[in-house]
Amino acid sequence: MHFFSCPTTLSGYDNTCIFVVFGMLWGLCCAYKAFFYAYTKKNAIIFTKLSTKSSTFAYSKLNISKMKQIVPYLLFFSCLLNWQNSFAGNDKNSLGARAGALGGASVTFADAFSVFANQAGLAQAQSLQIGLFAENRFLLKDLSSYSLGVAIPVQKVGAFGVGVNYFGNAAFNQQQISLGYGRLLFEKLSMGVSFDVHNYSIAEYGSKAIFSFGIGLRYNLNAKLAIGAQVSNPLRQQLTEDREDIAPSIIKLGGAFTPSDRVTFLVEAEKNIDRNMQFKAGIEYRPIDMLYLRGGISTEPNSFSAGIGCQLNPITIDLATSFHPVLGYSPQLSIIFKGKNKATASTPQDPKK
Repeated sequence: MHFFSCPTTLSGYDNTCIFVVFGMLWGLCCAYKAFFYAYTKKNAIIFTKLSTKSSTFAYSKLNISKMKQIVPYLLFFSCLLNWQNSFAGNDKNSLGARAGALGGASVTFADAFSVFANQAGLAQAQSLQIGLFAENRFLLKDLSSYSLGVAIPVQKVGAFGVGVNYFGNAAFNQQQISLGYGRLLFEKLSMGVSFDVHNYSIAEYGSKAIFSFGIGLRYNLNAKLAIGAQVSNPLRQQLTEDREDIAPSIIKLGGAFTPSDRVTFLVEAEKNIDRNMQFKAGIEYRPIDMLYLRGGISTEPNSFSAGIGCQLNPITIDLATSFHPVLGYSPQLSIIFKGKNKATASTPQDPKK
């Protein structure tokens, strides 16, 4: 099993640039045919695959006749999606409709999805939490994502987390399974780690699984200000022997400022080692105890988001949508169930509570 790479960045003046320019010219010449080809059910795998963060990967065990048909469209859509900075990629590090409404700024969160966003957030779990999340990316069924997140606090030990994510369709999909653990190290500092399995599958060509891990930190400066940091796949796990076939390595740093129990401001910077820095910002306002109003923005590319949350103890329901100026809307829904509060010596209080 082997992958071949399509160019996904325009950095450097090397042979890759020549290849990309050639691909753009070729793609523009057959644009009409390309779009028609991509949206047919028979060839949905091409658009779906290139609309994910692993869009640089495809199996090379294709025969010559198939290669002649596919290569022009791969080049065209690769260049098109690169121009969009691959916004269609599946960001499995910012799951949950609350995060989606806040521009993806979630590294300081402490909820059922912390096993994805920042494992250190698990240490703040005061009770059992179970979260379900669904997203319909750009209103395309083939770009749907479904996730399960669980936080399980254990008295005097810390908290464990379990996360499962599925993205794609039968033709091409990605799955992730994460097992995490978070614990309070000092009075205000917590740390977490997760062990992850990522599986990439393409119909008729098989699948490829890799193992990675993530590390997160969270520090409460005071009752109103918290900062968080996370590193995912720091060893840059490779999908194949080709040195360019590397799973994304991501570094995040952010903060949450809560001047009152009604308002929270969030900012975050995210760096995919192979892409430009992305900045995120959001604001959360609680006009009444059970209702949350949210809005956010993010860069690379510029997008906007908004959403609401309704706290109906023991269930919290969050709705959100993000808007990309070219690709359109991405509605999201998450539901989180929280058990009875069981604070332990190893779990600091969330500054929001």
